[in-house]
Amino acid sequence: MVPLLDLQEGDSGEVAEISDNNHDQEKDHQQDSCHCRRNRINDLGIRVGKVLKLMRKQGRGPLLIKVDESRIAIGRGIAEQIKIKNLH
Repeated sequence: MVPLLDLQEGDSGEVAEISDNNHDQEKDHQQDSCHCRRNRINDLGIRVGKVLKLMRKQGRGPLLIKVDESRIAIGRGIAEQIKIKNLH
């Protein structure tokens, strides 16, 4: 498994896991932040088992990915949370 951020333009693969960036679970506001981030990723249609394709990864800005027939721009922080397997 590799983070979506590590893929090259044109690579695709299956979402294997959506991880938490925050490992400090003692603070309630941090847990809420992780929960909101996971909900946002889910709302974009990015779920375990979905196949994603990295369309554009230039400079420091957002990544453009293809999920089903939609193209979505996501930030690099979110892209690090999405783990990909079965690269094509």
